[in-house]
Amino acid sequence: MNKSTNNQTATHAMAIEEPVTKWQHTALLSLFIMASLISFIVVMIEANTR
Repeated sequence: MNKSTNNQTATHAMAIEEPVTKWQHTALLSLFIMASLISFIVVMIEANTR
């Protein structure tokens, strides 16, 4: 009985915290992808102008 209530509270807390961490991970991933794409484009432009 006590374990089931503990599991319910734990899952409830995780459900509340999960979207925040998910958005943080997606934001970090998108920032990393954007930075890599921008650096790649800059390198290609520099290679073409030389």
